[in-house]
Amino acid sequence: MTADDHSTRLHFSSLVWIDVQIPGERLHVTDFFLKQIFQDPIADATLKRLREFVLARAKVYDGIVISDYGKGVVHASLLRSMTPLVRRKKLICVVDPKKENYGGYQFPTLITPNKDEASEASGILIRDDESLLAAGEKLVRMWQAEAVLITRGPDGMSLFRPHRSVKHFPTEPRDMFDVTGAGDTVVAVGGLALVCGASFEEAAVLSNLAAGLVGEEVGTVAVSLEKLKRSVQDKQP
Repeated sequence: MTADDHSTRLHFSSLVWIDVQIPGERLHVTDFFLKQIFQDPIADATLKRLREFVLARAKVYDGIVISDYGKGVVHASLLRSMTPLVRRKKLICVVDPKKENYGGYQFPTLITPNKDEASEASGILIRDDESLLAAGEKLVRMWQAEAVLITRGPDGMSLFRPHRSVKHFPTEPRDMFDVTGAGDTVVAVGGLALVCGASFEEAAVLSNLAAGLVGEEVGTVAVSLEKLKRSVQDKQP
């Protein structure tokens, strides 16, 4: 896709590449951001080009983050095409889901619904520990996920894995002003941690800390590495 493509401009206001090189590491992370600016359905030809664009580039990276806003950019055909690629190349695949595609997420490494999304996707209203457990276990089976991390706002996060006990991660006491971008922060930090070799538990702790740091500020903000490192160090006994 290029800025000269009228059909692309019609639906996307920006295509921004962010490349991160980590010295001494094989890891090369690229994030591409597609922002839909119209509510009209995206043309099939544009969806096809988008799918080809993503698949061509996904082959050369170690992980994929799907942050679904339910606007049509993430669509059923794209998800169906990505599933075999992710499994064949053993890529890390982290998903922030939306209801428009609940049936399309299959075999993610980690998927991070919030409590309302987890209730909606599982059909189980989460109101206590028992219903939380039932919903989490059902979602692991439904999505055939390696892990499901249900984000629960002030109640922290709960990590579900097949044939393992649920693990809960409480939030850190903070002055919370704005949770804008917290979901994106969870998938971004969690995905990068997993690609770098962190366990699911470690990824959950880092994501939890980063989301808390985001909530301390107003508006959409990025968490700096130094700030996250200080937060981790503050947790050390």
